[in-house]
Amino acid sequence: MRNRFRLHLVLFLVFIQFFVTAGIGEAAQIIRRPTRGRIYHGDFPGRLKAAQTQISVASQQSYVRTVGKSVAWVYFSNDWFRGKHFSLKTATWIRRRGSVPYIRLNIRSSANGLPEPVYTLKRIARGDFDVSLRRWARSARNFNYPLMVEYGFEVNGRWEPWNGFWNGRNIWSGGNPNIPDGRKRL
Repeated sequence: MRNRFRLHLVLFLVFIQFFVTAGIGEAAQIIRRPTRGRIYHGDFPGRLKAAQTQISVASQQSYVRTVGKSVAWVYFSNDWFRGKHFSLKTATWIRRRGSVPYIRLNIRSSANGLPEPVYTLKRIARGDFDVSLRRWARSARNFNYPLMVEYGFEVNGRWEPWNGFWNGRNIWSGGNPNIPDGRKRL
């Protein structure tokens, strides 16, 4: 399975596996449709200048006290340059507080936002990191609780290594539709 959708497929399978393993009914009890006129909201219980992996229970509790409402999800980053493991400790305290972990899966070797030298989109698509991705996905599945996971966020600028600027840049049409070789005109 050598195509550009490999990572998305792996993450999608994590969600599907959860619903098969835990059952849709259990997830529906946790994430219910908001009542009319209401919305869900989440929290990033960290400091803006700090690493997005550095979140705290105290900050999350302070937010809940301030707004007077619980949060549907708690947001944090899982940076692979800090370790390629599922963030079980963080996800567990979020679950214990009654929220869903919202994980920003940062498959990159540093936080500098320059072209990625290790975890390139080409290498991810080629399957070079499938062992690590599968290990991460199994741990997420075994967590046995709803998760929200995103990869490849903020692709509209140069500040993240998976954006169009660093991955094919000026290829606006043509190119190879089977590999992530740049931005495409729709």
